[in-house]
Amino acid sequence: MLSLKKIINISIKQQKQFNQAIFKSGQQFCTKQENNENQEKKQAEYSDSDADVDEEQNDVYYKLRSDDLQQYYHGSGYTEKERLDGYATPEGTKKYAQINPLVSKDHFKTPYGSDLKISSLGIGSYRNSFEEIERLVVFNSYIESVLTGGVNYLDTSINSSGMSSERVLGAVLRYLQDNNQITRDQLFISTKHGKFTEDFDSGTSGTKYIGKLLKSEQIKESDVFERKCYHPTFLEHQFKHSLQNIGVNTLDLVYINEPIAQTPEKFYDAMANAFEFYENKVQQNQLRYYGVDSWQGFRSLQDDYFIHIEIGKLVEMAEKIAGKNNSFKFINFPLSHIMPDALTEKQQTLKLSEEKQINTTIFEIADYYKININTKSPLAGGAALNEELPENVFPYEKNTDRHIQFARSTPSNAYISCIMGTGRQINLLHKLQLIEQDLIPQESMYKFYKKDKIKVGNLNFVQQQYDDQKE
Repeated sequence: MLSLKKIINISIKQQKQFNQAIFKSGQQFCTKQENNENQEKKQAEYSDSDADVDEEQNDVYYKLRSDDLQQYYHGSGYTEKERLDGYATPEGTKKYAQINPLVSKDHFKTPYGSDLKISSLGIGSYRNSFEEIERLVVFNSYIESVLTGGVNYLDTSINSSGMSSERVLGAVLRYLQDNNQITRDQLFISTKHGKFTEDFDSGTSGTKYIGKLLKSEQIKESDVFERKCYHPTFLEHQFKHSLQNIGVNTLDLVYINEPIAQTPEKFYDAMANAFEFYENKVQQNQLRYYGVDSWQGFRSLQDDYFIHIEIGKLVEMAEKIAGKNNSFKFINFPLSHIMPDALTEKQQTLKLSEEKQINTTIFEIADYYKININTKSPLAGGAALNEELPENVFPYEKNTDRHIQFARSTPSNAYISCIMGTGRQINLLHKLQLIEQDLIPQESMYKFYKKDKIKVGNLNFVQQQYDDQKE
């Protein structure tokens, strides 16, 4: 097994050898214009892989696997007969975790409520462009990541690039199965639902579809807010498309994407309906787990009524719908050195009894309820790189790697994976060298938090702490 450092050197030579297939990245990558608020958030959330560009190695990108993408990509999705059976299993993910003996011993983690082995670095696929070269970037990023033997968590979203990101992931699954004997049961796949989405390949408008639902009175105007809808009828439409786009019969995880409503009461009513919908999908063996993805909701102040999300209320809701063995098991939000509030701010309410409650951080309450945490945007779109993290704590040459390790090494049992964005091959492989590096020791992280004035609680929740406060 070659180390990633040697693979990178080989890839650099390949780039020089294939000059005739080179693309000028500045000419090939185009960005769809969006409103300023969404543009800022999406740039920070998903552009991490290109934030620390080495000009000598990354000023070009050659057309690797373009024929394979054309072969496996289905613009209309996959029929039921073409879909892959199965889902991530303990046996399959354990087999994957044993592929590369150079991977660090603490890299693969086991989420609460399962015996799976999931990589502590995941790959997301959000791109703003609909261009074919962007699909190729995502296609290669997924494949290169999985082939390291250190990334088996693949994240996408139905609204990313007009459904094409999900379809690229479907192509990736088939490429890996046909060429590398990496099967469906070795990979953990998540997607996101709830936002209006266009279908770029067919030219179908997501807004027009919502209009049809409103006209036929299948949903009400109150079910739609800021181009989002969490009504079961709309979620059913998106769920069917995800199965078709990715070409699988079962999804491992679906996030409710950036939920928001006009009032807190309507928000939790909408979430209850969505939770019930996804619990039914679990019963139908089309889904394993569901969760909530939010850029601000979990981290916001409690008095920000229109965006704040209480994890305790979501857990209570899931238990009311499906009991203690419900399938609400994951949350997702940004975490970086310049956005550490999930570690520091006690904005979540833990109800100890009918008479008493206390405030905790996201990590503390997630550990208490055994809700798994995945995070995104470890580089904050490159903004985090303006701060040099100390090499004596994070012993890596590149500041990029130090920041990724800051997030990846969060000392919490609830923390599973740090999701990075797709990007150019050499840049991505540099970051993926971290799979061969141990997590920063818990003691070192706590010392760094203290020195850096990041005031954290006990991220691995200890029941006795709160039992003592009850007395």
